[in-house]
Amino acid sequence: MNQKGFTLVELAIVLVIIGVILGGVIKGQELVTNAKIKRLYRDYQQVEFAYFSYQDRYNALPGDRAGDDDGIIESGVAADTVGGVTSTEDLVFWDALRDSGFLKDGLSTIALPKNAFDGDITVGNAGGSATAYAGLTTNVVCLAGLDYELAEIFDAQFDDGVVGTGQIRGTQADFTVGTYTSTTPAVVSCISLDGE
Repeated sequence: MNQKGFTLVELAIVLVIIGVILGGVIKGQELVTNAKIKRLYRDYQQVEFAYFSYQDRYNALPGDRAGDDDGIIESGVAADTVGGVTSTEDLVFWDALRDSGFLKDGLSTIALPKNAFDGDITVGNAGGSATAYAGLTTNVVCLAGLDYELAEIFDAQFDDGVVGTGQIRGTQADFTVGTYTSTTPAVVSCISLDGE
């Protein structure tokens, strides 16, 4: 009888080739994720640059038009009428940056820009509330649409890696302090604009 099959050497070579291919795919995914995390930080830096440039030019904060000029970009305070719609300071913020030319993202008036992970970029201020924005009491930029692992990596690369401390804070969707665990699948990373 003439039985044909693979020798152990041939099987070993095939397994090594499969291992190399899998290793390359996993490393490639890691590189893509790291590039997106760096782009996420650039998204924040773009907003930060526009925020301070606007402040330097107009000696006021973008969106702080509710007549109070209190330095707080509030989400519940009607600020201005944009496109026939009365909008709050946190939405007028985007209109002000676009009108001044400091933000050129091709979006219209009060539309929220998207971050590298296709989540919304928002701004706001807790107005001294220790519970909102994970305890950040300054004007903040928040980057939504992150899972807990990405938010933790982002925090570790650009801050202290701890969910509730530092300039970058991980929050839940309601902006209370979040966690970097699988029990909190969606995390919003908020970053202080005014230093904290």
